[in-house]
Amino acid sequence: MRKTLVIAAREYNAAVRTKAFIVSLILLPVMMGGSAFVQILTKKYGADIKERTVAIVDRTPGQQLFDVLQASAARRNAEQIVDPETKRQVEPVFTLQRIEPSSEDPAAVNQQRYELSQKLRKGELFAVLEIGRDILSASTQPAMHAGSSAPEALDPLSVRYLSNQPTYPGVRQWAQTAISRAATQRKIEELGIKREVAQTLQRQAQVIPKPLATKDSSGTISYEQEKDQVVTLVMPIALIFLMFVIVLVGSSPMTMNVMEEKQQRIAEVLLGSVRPFELMLGKLLGGVGVALTLMAIYFAGAYWAAHKYNYAQYIDPHAMMWFLLFSVVAVFMYGSLFVAVGSAVSNAREAQSLITPIMILVVLPMMVLGPILQSPSGMIATAFSYFPPSAPMIMMARLTIPPGIPSWQPIVSLVLAVITTVLIVWCAGRIFRVGILMQGQGAKLGEMMRWIVRG
Repeated sequence: MRKTLVIAAREYNAAVRTKAFIVSLILLPVMMGGSAFVQILTKKYGADIKERTVAIVDRTPGQQLFDVLQASAARRNAEQIVDPETKRQVEPVFTLQRIEPSSEDPAAVNQQRYELSQKLRKGELFAVLEIGRDILSASTQPAMHAGSSAPEALDPLSVRYLSNQPTYPGVRQWAQTAISRAATQRKIEELGIKREVAQTLQRQAQVIPKPLATKDSSGTISYEQEKDQVVTLVMPIALIFLMFVIVLVGSSPMTMNVMEEKQQRIAEVLLGSVRPFELMLGKLLGGVGVALTLMAIYFAGAYWAAHKYNYAQYIDPHAMMWFLLFSVVAVFMYGSLFVAVGSAVSNAREAQSLITPIMILVVLPMMVLGPILQSPSGMIATAFSYFPPSAPMIMMARLTIPPGIPSWQPIVSLVLAVITTVLIVWCAGRIFRVGILMQGQGAKLGEMMRWIVRG
């Protein structure tokens, strides 16, 4: 055991003292915080504020909606396009252009659409709104449809939207709100409803999430601590991402380390003093130490930030304890696989083909994160939390999503993960014992299975 610990200390010191470790340690929070900063910065200073010219083909009787849209665009241009803090323009100006509608003959309609489409292609117009004739008197809510090049009959109950830049949603969203509001107002006027009553009918109820009520032994009713909805959503995502980083930084470099020692015949010298399993276990312990160091640094930084911004009460010590246990198990599990691959191959090209399936298992929890956040007690979430390769990340996400899970589930998941880890470490030891001294052609998956069975 003493030799194993010496190897572990050597691996740990070799990892944490490298420039690569320092760079990766600093780069992760910079990337996470930098992406949000860049989005804010580009929204404030790099947004495309070029004027948007919108052509309006109003087929309502007397073109009643054009003036309504003109007034709505004027209010938006005066109130919503300037950042109140920086006083800089952050949204483009909408300029409306009235287009006299053609006759309702299909040939005339298609010809007008073609001419407007050509202006869109040349950049003379940004978008075109073709408003149906009966949009104000319809009994249903106005619908907006994206235009296509195929000829279509006039739909009197919808608004046809044309644009050569469909990824910009601002014009369409503005038009949807303005036209729907005008249509609703017209229906209110036709029904003779007073303005005060109409405002009451249009007022939307506010659904506000609040904590549950509890009763103590004396019968006094109180309420649970109010939870921040953003923190509730961000916490499981952050923990899964952090564990993903810990596994990559603590485990994935083991493949290259073992492969380099094998190529340079350093492993042969080491095996003169220690047994193969002791050498492999020492490397695994060194990787776990690197992962724990990384986790401690990030946790300290996260707790400092949470305490500074009054979010420290949302950090659950019970969940953090589980995070520590599952992180250690995950590093051992994946680290042994990476070590086995490094001992069985002779170059990076051979290693890449064997690492790919392992990386798919590491990334697997990211692929099912959506269903887990929506239904943490559903079949998919439960099944993946008992599947050992994904259990550490998935179970941590389920632990932090209210209302939580029964206390026996993380215990069972941890036991299954530990048993699987022990089995994988044993199998990796069998592969390592044979593969570390083999040179030349790298081992294939079938050969590695034979080494596990026969030694």
